Amino acid sequence: MSGYDITHPTYTSVLRVLKNVLVEIKPDIIYTRSYSSWGGISSRLAKENNIPHVWSIAYDDDVKRTKMKSLIRRPLDILDNYYSNLSFKNATEIISQNKDLKRYGIKSQLITQSTTISNYNEINKAFDTLNIVWVANFRPIKQPNLFIELARIFENSTEINFIMIGSPDKEYSNLAKEADKFMSNFKYLGQLSNEIVNHYLNKSHILVSTSKGEGFSYTFVQGWMRGVVVLSLNSKS
Repeated sequence: MSGYDITHPTYTSVLRVLKNVLVEIKPDIIYTRSYSSWGGISSRLAKENNIPHVWSIAYDDDVKRTKMKSLIRRPLDILDNYYSNLSFKNATEIISQNKDLKRYGIKSQLITQSTTISNYNEINKAFDTLNIVWVANFRPIKQPNLFIELARIFENSTEINFIMIGSPDKEYSNLAKEADKFMSNFKYLGQLSNEIVNHYLNKSHILVSTSKGEGFSYTFVQGWMRGVVVLSLNSKS
């Protein structure tokens, strides 16, 4: 595999649609954040049209090279990995969240997470119950099922409440809805605005992250600004 000589009909049709969008909106800059072939396709279009491409790293693992042995087991991943790597190779700038990273000789620009200053008068935590909250998108890498399992361990406790906030996903949101229905200590609130998330963080004692990895989670900063203890399963931020 060399250059851009990929003629798969699905790929070429996607590329054609994206080219048409580029012609229509004429962007001054292209910003991508998802480590996938989509980022690589965007990177290629940016290079062909002399448009600056900014790639933002969501997870530290994004800059790790995938071993060919693991790709051979799933041949289609070779193509996906090739275009994912173009996100870095063709990037004008790379942005990281918690430390300087480097790929293809391009050093990242460090831009840490920030959040609005909280109003300490709005922080109101109960002393007779412990409120534990989970805030993230429902994706496999976030492992929302582990938070539900944690709540189930304390199902008979009347002093611990579990609150789950996140955009819906068919598989995981069904698990959350089921837990909400049958566990009195568990509430699934679905996707909420940032303002309402902050409202719940003001009342929470612990924020739990079950994610397999993070770049630097915005919710960590939100929680710290509101006196919330953060317990993370894997994040090294």
